[in-house]
Amino acid sequence: MNFIVGVFVGALLVLGSAYVHDTGMAKFGPQQPFVNWDTVISMLPAR
Repeated sequence: MNFIVGVFVGALLVLGSAYVHDTGMAKFGPQQPFVNWDTVISMLPAR
């Protein structure tokens, strides 16, 4: 159970930090975005 929770928390931390970097809320690392968010959004199921 702890392992599964850890995997989800780790994934959320990675995605959250990439989002914070790409939106410009934090200034660290390279200037280009880490994630192509248009591609990510297009891969999500339609509502």
